[in-house]
Amino acid sequence: MTSAKPPGIGPDPVLVLVFASAVALLQLVSAVLDASADPVQTLRSGPFGFPGQAGEAGLPVLAGEAGPTGPFPPLYPDASLFEGTARLAAQRTRPTRKRVTGLVSPHHLLAADLIAQTFAYAADNSYGRIVILSPEHFRRGRTPVSVPERDFRTPAGTLVLDREAVRAVLSVPDASVSSLFSHEHGIQAVLPFIALRWPQTEILPVALRTWRDREGLDALARILIPMALGGALIVQSTDFSHYLTEAEADVRDLESRRVLTEMDPEKVFGLRQPDNVDSVAAMYLQMSVQRALGAEPRVIAVRNSCTYAPEGACRTIDRTTSYMAAAFELP
Repeated sequence: MTSAKPPGIGPDPVLVLVFASAVALLQLVSAVLDASADPVQTLRSGPFGFPGQAGEAGLPVLAGEAGPTGPFPPLYPDASLFEGTARLAAQRTRPTRKRVTGLVSPHHLLAADLIAQTFAYAADNSYGRIVILSPEHFRRGRTPVSVPERDFRTPAGTLVLDREAVRAVLSVPDASVSSLFSHEHGIQAVLPFIALRWPQTEILPVALRTWRDREGLDALARILIPMALGGALIVQSTDFSHYLTEAEADVRDLESRRVLTEMDPEKVFGLRQPDNVDSVAAMYLQMSVQRALGAEPRVIAVRNSCTYAPEGACRTIDRTTSYMAAAFELP
Protein backbone atom coordinates (compact mmCIF):
# COMPACT_ATOMS: atom_id res chain seq x y z
CA MET A 1 0.00 0.00 0.00
CA THR A 2 1.44 3.40 -0.92
CA SER A 3 0.68 6.79 0.53
CA ALA A 4 -1.44 8.38 -2.18
CA LYS A 5 -2.34 12.01 -1.78
CA PRO A 6 -5.30 11.93 0.64
CA PRO A 7 -8.61 13.53 -0.30
CA GLY A 8 -9.93 16.51 1.56
CA ILE A 9 -7.43 18.29 3.75
CA GLY A 10 -3.86 17.75 2.66
CA PRO A 11 -0.77 19.58 1.60
CA ASP A 12 -1.82 22.88 0.04
CA PRO A 13 0.17 24.45 -2.81
CA VAL A 14 0.02 27.82 -1.07
CA LEU A 15 1.97 26.34 1.84
CA VAL A 16 4.57 24.37 -0.14
CA LEU A 17 7.36 26.78 0.76
CA VAL A 18 6.44 26.66 4.43
CA PHE A 19 6.44 22.88 4.47
CA ALA A 20 9.72 22.76 2.57
CA SER A 21 11.39 24.59 5.42
CA ALA A 22 10.00 21.99 7.79
CA VAL A 23 11.85 19.24 5.92
CA ALA A 24 15.07 20.46 7.53
CA LEU A 25 13.38 20.10 10.91
CA LEU A 26 12.34 16.55 10.08
CA GLN A 27 15.94 15.70 9.24
CA LEU A 28 17.11 17.19 12.52
CA VAL A 29 14.48 15.29 14.51
CA SER A 30 15.32 12.01 12.77
CA ALA A 31 18.97 12.44 13.65
CA VAL A 32 18.18 13.26 17.26
CA LEU A 33 15.86 10.30 17.65
CA ASP A 34 18.53 7.97 16.29
CA ALA A 35 20.02 6.17 19.27
CA SER A 36 23.46 6.43 17.71
CA ALA A 37 23.30 10.22 17.45
CA ASP A 38 24.52 12.59 20.12
CA PRO A 39 21.49 14.85 20.79
CA VAL A 40 23.57 17.74 22.11
CA GLN A 41 25.90 17.70 19.11
CA THR A 42 22.93 17.40 16.74
CA LEU A 43 21.31 20.47 18.26
CA ARG A 44 24.53 22.45 18.09
CA SER A 45 25.29 21.56 14.49
CA GLY A 46 21.73 21.23 13.14
CA PRO A 47 20.16 23.55 10.57
CA PHE A 48 18.45 25.66 13.21
CA GLY A 49 21.62 26.38 15.24
CA PHE A 50 20.02 27.20 18.60
CA PRO A 51 21.58 30.41 19.94
CA GLY A 52 22.76 31.05 23.48
CA GLN A 53 25.06 29.72 26.15
CA ALA A 54 25.30 26.12 27.34
CA GLY A 55 22.47 25.20 29.66
CA GLU A 56 21.12 22.03 31.28
CA ALA A 57 22.91 18.87 30.11
CA GLY A 58 25.07 20.98 27.79
CA LEU A 59 22.12 22.17 25.68
CA PRO A 60 22.18 25.83 24.64
CA VAL A 61 19.81 28.26 26.29
CA LEU A 62 17.29 29.79 23.89
CA ALA A 63 17.75 33.46 23.14
CA GLY A 64 15.42 35.50 25.31
CA GLU A 65 14.87 32.69 27.81
CA ALA A 66 13.90 34.09 31.18
CA GLY A 67 15.09 32.83 34.54
CA PRO A 68 13.77 29.66 36.21
CA THR A 69 10.50 31.37 37.15
CA GLY A 70 9.81 33.07 33.81
CA PRO A 71 7.94 31.47 30.90
CA PHE A 72 9.73 29.23 28.44
CA PRO A 73 10.27 31.13 25.18
CA PRO A 74 8.81 29.67 21.98
CA LEU A 75 11.02 27.12 20.26
CA TYR A 76 9.32 28.16 17.00
CA PRO A 77 8.75 31.95 17.18
CA ASP A 78 7.42 32.45 13.64
CA ALA A 79 3.64 32.69 13.91
CA SER A 80 2.97 32.43 10.16
CA LEU A 81 3.23 28.63 9.92
CA PHE A 82 0.80 28.06 12.76
CA GLU A 83 -1.68 30.79 11.85
CA GLY A 84 -1.73 29.85 8.17
CA THR A 85 -2.25 26.14 8.68
CA ALA A 86 -4.80 26.70 11.46
CA ARG A 87 -6.78 29.07 9.25
CA LEU A 88 -6.75 26.59 6.38
CA ALA A 89 -7.80 23.72 8.65
CA ALA A 90 -10.67 25.77 10.06
CA GLN A 91 -11.95 26.36 6.53
CA ARG A 92 -11.72 22.70 5.53
CA THR A 93 -12.56 20.76 8.69
CA ARG A 94 -16.05 20.16 10.01
CA PRO A 95 -15.75 20.05 13.82
CA THR A 96 -17.42 17.14 15.54
CA ARG A 97 -20.55 17.75 17.58
CA LYS A 98 -19.51 15.09 20.06
CA ARG A 99 -17.50 15.62 23.22
CA VAL A 100 -13.83 15.05 22.39
CA THR A 101 -11.88 13.74 25.38
CA GLY A 102 -8.62 12.90 23.62
CA LEU A 103 -6.60 13.65 20.51
CA VAL A 104 -3.66 11.93 18.81
CA SER A 105 -1.54 14.47 16.95
CA PRO A 106 1.80 14.47 15.13
CA HIS A 107 4.54 16.81 16.29
CA HIS A 108 6.79 16.97 13.21
CA LEU A 109 6.10 20.35 11.64
CA LEU A 110 6.46 18.73 8.25
CA ALA A 111 2.89 17.61 8.99
CA ALA A 112 1.78 20.98 10.35
CA ASP A 113 -1.38 20.83 8.24
CA LEU A 114 -2.31 17.52 9.85
CA ILE A 115 -1.65 18.88 13.36
CA ALA A 116 -3.93 21.81 12.58
CA GLN A 117 -6.62 19.49 11.24
CA THR A 118 -6.48 17.40 14.42
CA PHE A 119 -7.15 20.38 16.67
CA ALA A 120 -9.73 21.85 14.28
CA TYR A 121 -11.75 18.64 14.64
CA ALA A 122 -12.29 19.44 18.33
CA ALA A 123 -12.75 23.20 17.83
CA ASP A 124 -16.34 23.30 19.11
CA ASN A 125 -15.30 21.80 22.46
CA SER A 126 -14.09 23.87 25.40
CA TYR A 127 -11.68 22.73 28.10
CA GLY A 128 -10.51 23.91 31.49
CA ARG A 129 -7.31 21.88 31.24
CA ILE A 130 -5.28 20.31 28.43
CA VAL A 131 -2.75 17.54 29.13
CA ILE A 132 -0.06 16.91 26.49
CA LEU A 133 1.75 13.55 26.54
CA SER A 134 5.01 13.55 24.58
CA PRO A 135 8.09 11.37 24.22
CA GLU A 136 11.18 12.82 25.85
CA HIS A 137 13.45 13.07 22.82
CA PHE A 138 16.70 14.41 24.25
CA ARG A 139 17.18 12.27 27.38
CA ARG A 140 17.37 15.31 29.64
CA GLY A 141 14.92 14.25 32.36
CA ARG A 142 16.07 12.74 35.64
CA THR A 143 13.09 10.39 35.91
CA PRO A 144 10.80 8.47 33.52
CA VAL A 145 8.20 11.26 33.82
CA SER A 146 9.05 14.95 33.60
CA VAL A 147 6.85 18.01 34.10
CA PRO A 148 7.66 21.74 33.86
CA GLU A 149 7.28 24.41 36.52
CA ARG A 150 6.97 27.38 34.16
CA ASP A 151 4.44 28.85 31.73
CA PHE A 152 5.04 28.75 27.96
CA ARG A 153 5.23 31.66 25.56
CA THR A 154 4.13 30.74 22.05
CA PRO A 155 3.89 32.84 18.86
CA ALA A 156 0.13 32.82 19.49
CA GLY A 157 0.33 33.98 23.11
CA THR A 158 1.31 32.68 26.54
CA LEU A 159 -0.16 29.45 27.86
CA VAL A 160 -0.39 29.16 31.63
CA LEU A 161 0.86 26.03 33.37
CA ASP A 162 -1.70 24.14 35.46
CA ARG A 163 0.32 24.03 38.67
CA GLU A 164 -2.30 22.05 40.56
CA ALA A 165 -2.06 19.32 37.92
CA VAL A 166 1.75 19.42 38.11
CA ARG A 167 1.58 18.80 41.86
CA ALA A 168 -0.71 15.84 41.25
CA VAL A 169 1.73 14.26 38.77
CA LEU A 170 4.65 14.87 41.14
CA SER A 171 2.93 12.62 43.67
CA VAL A 172 4.01 9.73 41.43
CA PRO A 173 7.49 8.48 42.50
CA ASP A 174 8.68 8.29 38.88
CA ALA A 175 8.04 12.01 38.20
CA SER A 176 10.20 15.10 38.63
CA VAL A 177 10.44 18.71 37.45
CA SER A 178 12.68 19.48 34.47
CA SER A 179 13.54 22.37 32.17
CA LEU A 180 13.82 19.96 29.20
CA PHE A 181 10.66 21.54 27.78
CA SER A 182 12.64 24.49 26.45
CA HIS A 183 13.80 22.28 23.56
CA GLU A 184 11.19 19.51 23.52
CA HIS A 185 9.53 19.73 20.11
CA GLY A 186 7.00 17.06 21.10
CA ILE A 187 5.46 19.75 23.30
CA GLN A 188 6.55 22.99 21.66
CA ALA A 189 5.30 22.08 18.16
CA VAL A 190 1.68 21.62 19.28
CA LEU A 191 1.42 24.46 21.82
CA PRO A 192 0.85 27.23 19.23
CA PHE A 193 -2.12 25.32 17.82
CA ILE A 194 -3.53 24.97 21.33
CA ALA A 195 -2.96 28.67 22.00
CA LEU A 196 -4.86 29.57 18.82
CA ARG A 197 -7.84 27.38 19.74
CA TRP A 198 -7.99 27.61 23.54
CA PRO A 199 -5.84 30.57 24.66
CA GLN A 200 -7.26 30.69 28.19
CA THR A 201 -6.93 26.98 28.95
CA GLU A 202 -4.24 25.90 31.40
CA ILE A 203 -1.89 23.17 30.22
CA LEU A 204 -0.04 20.21 31.69
CA PRO A 205 2.86 19.06 29.48
CA VAL A 206 4.23 15.62 30.38
CA ALA A 207 7.40 14.20 28.81
CA LEU A 208 7.89 10.43 28.94
CA ARG A 209 11.05 8.41 28.53
CA THR A 210 11.08 5.03 26.81
CA TRP A 211 9.17 3.41 29.66
CA ARG A 212 7.29 0.11 29.86
CA ASP A 213 6.81 -0.20 33.62
CA ARG A 214 3.10 -1.01 33.83
CA GLU A 215 2.90 -0.35 37.54
CA GLY A 216 4.40 3.11 37.10
CA LEU A 217 2.28 3.87 34.04
CA ASP A 218 -0.88 2.75 35.79
CA ALA A 219 -0.04 4.99 38.76
CA LEU A 220 0.19 7.95 36.38
CA ALA A 221 -3.01 6.89 34.60
CA ARG A 222 -4.81 7.00 37.97
CA ILE A 223 -3.76 10.66 38.24
CA LEU A 224 -4.89 11.52 34.71
CA ILE A 225 -8.27 9.76 34.72
CA PRO A 226 -9.90 12.12 37.26
CA MET A 227 -8.59 15.07 35.24
CA ALA A 228 -10.25 13.67 32.12
CA LEU A 229 -13.44 12.95 34.03
CA GLY A 230 -13.35 16.59 35.11
CA GLY A 231 -13.33 17.76 31.50
CA ALA A 232 -9.65 17.82 30.54
CA LEU A 233 -8.51 17.11 27.00
CA ILE A 234 -5.72 14.53 26.76
CA VAL A 235 -3.42 15.10 23.77
CA GLN A 236 -1.10 12.29 22.71
CA SER A 237 1.65 14.10 20.81
CA THR A 238 3.34 11.25 18.96
CA ASP A 239 4.65 10.38 15.54
CA PHE A 240 4.30 6.81 14.39
CA SER A 241 6.61 4.54 12.36
CA HIS A 242 10.22 5.71 12.11
CA TYR A 243 13.24 4.85 9.94
CA LEU A 244 11.38 2.48 7.59
CA THR A 245 10.67 2.41 3.89
CA GLU A 246 7.22 3.55 2.86
CA ALA A 247 6.10 -0.06 2.31
CA GLU A 248 7.45 -1.19 5.69
CA ALA A 249 5.86 1.81 7.37
CA ASP A 250 2.46 0.95 5.88
CA VAL A 251 2.59 -2.47 7.58
CA ARG A 252 3.53 -1.00 10.96
CA ASP A 253 0.88 1.71 10.66
CA LEU A 254 -1.82 -0.90 10.11
CA GLU A 255 -0.65 -2.64 13.30
CA SER A 256 -0.74 0.62 15.27
CA ARG A 257 -4.15 1.58 13.90
CA ARG A 258 -5.56 -1.82 14.81
CA VAL A 259 -4.32 -1.50 18.39
CA LEU A 260 -5.74 2.00 18.73
CA THR A 261 -9.17 1.10 17.39
CA GLU A 262 -9.45 -2.07 19.47
CA MET A 263 -9.09 0.06 22.64
CA ASP A 264 -7.14 -2.54 24.61
CA PRO A 265 -4.24 -0.74 26.34
CA GLU A 266 -2.44 -4.03 27.03
CA LYS A 267 -1.92 -4.52 23.30
CA VAL A 268 0.13 -1.31 23.13
CA PHE A 269 3.01 -3.23 24.71
CA GLY A 270 3.07 -5.44 21.62
CA LEU A 271 4.09 -2.44 19.52
CA ARG A 272 7.72 -1.61 18.84
CA GLN A 273 9.29 1.74 19.58
CA PRO A 274 10.07 3.46 17.24
CA ASP A 275 9.02 1.02 14.47
CA ASN A 276 5.35 1.57 15.36
CA VAL A 277 5.24 4.70 17.50
CA ASP A 278 7.76 6.99 19.17
CA SER A 279 6.19 6.67 22.64
CA VAL A 280 4.58 3.43 23.75
CA ALA A 281 4.14 5.03 27.17
CA ALA A 282 2.12 7.98 25.82
CA MET A 283 -0.12 5.69 23.76
CA TYR A 284 -0.69 3.34 26.71
CA LEU A 285 -1.63 6.25 28.99
CA GLN A 286 -3.97 7.76 26.41
CA MET A 287 -5.78 4.50 25.78
CA SER A 288 -6.00 3.69 29.50
CA VAL A 289 -7.61 7.05 30.22
CA GLN A 290 -9.99 6.88 27.25
CA ARG A 291 -11.06 3.34 28.06
CA ALA A 292 -11.90 4.44 31.62
CA LEU A 293 -14.05 7.23 30.16
CA GLY A 294 -15.85 4.91 27.74
CA ALA A 295 -14.66 7.02 24.80
CA GLU A 296 -14.60 5.70 21.25
CA PRO A 297 -11.68 6.22 18.83
CA ARG A 298 -12.01 7.84 15.43
CA VAL A 299 -9.03 7.85 13.08
CA ILE A 300 -8.96 11.15 11.18
CA ALA A 301 -6.00 10.47 8.89
CA VAL A 302 -2.88 8.35 8.49
CA ARG A 303 -0.09 9.81 6.42
CA ASN A 304 3.55 9.12 5.59
CA SER A 305 6.23 11.78 5.22
CA CYS A 306 6.45 10.68 1.57
CA THR A 307 3.13 12.46 1.07
CA TYR A 308 5.04 15.72 1.24
CA ALA A 309 7.81 14.65 -1.14
CA PRO A 310 7.82 15.22 -4.91
CA GLU A 311 6.15 12.45 -6.91
CA GLY A 312 8.40 9.40 -7.07
CA ALA A 313 10.98 10.72 -4.61
CA CYS A 314 10.26 8.04 -2.02
CA ARG A 315 11.52 5.31 -4.32
CA THR A 316 15.00 6.23 -3.13
CA ILE A 317 14.13 7.10 0.50
CA ASP A 318 14.48 4.31 3.06
CA ARG A 319 13.89 6.31 6.27
CA THR A 320 10.39 7.75 6.50
CA THR A 321 8.11 8.82 9.34
CA SER A 322 4.38 8.18 9.64
CA TYR A 323 1.73 10.39 11.17
CA MET A 324 -1.65 9.44 12.60
CA ALA A 325 -4.36 11.88 13.63
CA ALA A 326 -7.20 10.56 15.77
CA ALA A 327 -9.83 11.64 18.25
CA PHE A 328 -11.54 9.96 21.19
CA GLU A 329 -15.20 10.90 21.56
CA LEU A 330 -17.92 10.15 24.06
CA PRO A 331 -20.78 8.22 22.42
